Amino acid sequence: QSCENLFVDTDKVRLIQILGNLVSNSIKYTDVGSITVSSSKSNTHCSIQITDTGIGIEDIDKIMLPFEQETNVQPLDANSSGLGLDVVSHLCELLKIEFSIDSALGKGTQVKLTLPLKKIETSEITNTPTQAPDYTQKLGRILIVDDNTINLIIAEKMLSPLCTCLDKAKDGLKSLELIKKNQYDIVLLDINMPHMDGFEVLKELKSLNLTYKPKIYMLTADAYETTKKRCLSLGCDGFLTKPFSKQQLLSLLHS
Repeated sequence: QSCENLFVDTDKVRLIQILGNLVSNSIKYTDVGSITVSSSKSNTHCSIQITDTGIGIEDIDKIMLPFEQETNVQPLDANSSGLGLDVVSHLCELLKIEFSIDSALGKGTQVKLTLPLKKIETSEITNTPTQAPDYTQKLGRILIVDDNTINLIIAEKMLSPLCTCLDKAKDGLKSLELIKKNQYDIVLLDINMPHMDGFEVLKELKSLNLTYKPKIYMLTADAYETTKKRCLSLGCDGFLTKPFSKQQLLSLLHS
């Protein structure tokens, strides 16, 4: 039977987030060797494998708990949170994606996602052209707060052509110091950071008597709806789940 016209019927944004978290974990815990992302397809299912030659996982059940990290070897980014696999497991359950891990300590890890395929007739496939929104308006002065260096680099690349000034901070305390000294138009704030997390920073900013109040947007890998509600209840101006595209970020900032 031909595999033509077989598609994965799922939430594209969440699937990208799952893959982003898995690849991010591999990067954090692979000092030497390789990280490989591959896929295969049958008439009924599509499989995606992320394989690395990193430190491996000693206790898979434990590492699936929120904020747990492997402790046998220090990760490349010592400040990284162990949020990834917990979020992945939660999202896979919601999307009915089969999720499995095979790991050997000191040898590496392979994570496999298995997604059911749906056959769609050619007549059902439509390509309706859409007009791209105009995101050329300048955004002013921006502060990006994230403990992950890669995330800072990506956000800077997305936004630097559209802002008059762009500063970066790797923890909550440093971000407060910069905000008190500078008049930012926008603050992009991660949640899980050392010294002071994003929730604490947001609370502190709302309590300060700033003459120049920036818009505060929370950017996090935490996909739980309760986290989004908590951020909004604390007074943030918007919320975006990592990973995100440049268009998604600009859409949020221009809304």
